[in-house]
Amino acid sequence: MKSAPKIAIVGAGPVGSLAALYAAQRGFEVELYELRPDYDAKGRAIYAIDRAGLNERLLDILDSMPNVKLLFNHKLTGADFCTQKAWFERKDCISPDSGRPQEIEISFDLMIGADGAHSAVRYHLMKFSRMDYQQEYIDTLWCEFYLPPRKLSEGEYRETAFRISPNHLHIWPGQDFMFIAIPSEVSPILYPRLT
Repeated sequence: MKSAPKIAIVGAGPVGSLAALYAAQRGFEVELYELRPDYDAKGRAIYAIDRAGLNERLLDILDSMPNVKLLFNHKLTGADFCTQKAWFERKDCISPDSGRPQEIEISFDLMIGADGAHSAVRYHLMKFSRMDYQQEYIDTLWCEFYLPPRKLSEGEYRETAFRISPNHLHIWPGQDFMFIAIPSEVSPILYPRLT
C-alpha cells in the first residue's frame, strides 16, 4: 500500500497552520516546521484579531491529528527540490561536540513556504528554479497598541470607561505621520485584554 504524500510546511503562523490543517484533512502526511518556540499566552498578538489565540487554536487542532507533526525550534538551512530533501537546524538540540544546533535531513513530496517576508523557502527555491524576484522595502510603519479602559467606580456607565470618545474616529496628522485611533468595545475578537 502506497503511503500518503508528505507535505513539509515551513512557518507555523496562521497561514502555515491553516495550510497544514487543509492538507491533513485531505489525508496528507504533514510536518509543520517553525523557527520559533511553541506559541504561548505571553506570545505575539495583533490586536485587530487575537493572532496568538487564533494560532493557539489552530495548533491545538493540528496537535490532535495523527497525520501531523509539529516541530518548533527548527530553522530551514537548505532545500534541494530535485531530490526533494531539506535540512533544518534544531535550535533546541545543541551538539556537545560542536556546540552547534543538530542538523536533520527530511524528505518531502511538496514543500509550502509560509515563513514570511524573509522566506528561507523562497531563498532556496530561487537557487533551484529560474525565477525573478524583487523585494522592496517601504518606509511605512504600521503600529498598533492597546489603551485599556479605565476602571469604573460603582454606578458608572460602561461607556465612560473609554479613554477617548467611542463614537468618533480620531485622527492626529503630523508632518511625516498620521495617528489614527478607532475605539472598540473590549471583546474576545477586538482588543483582547492581555493576561
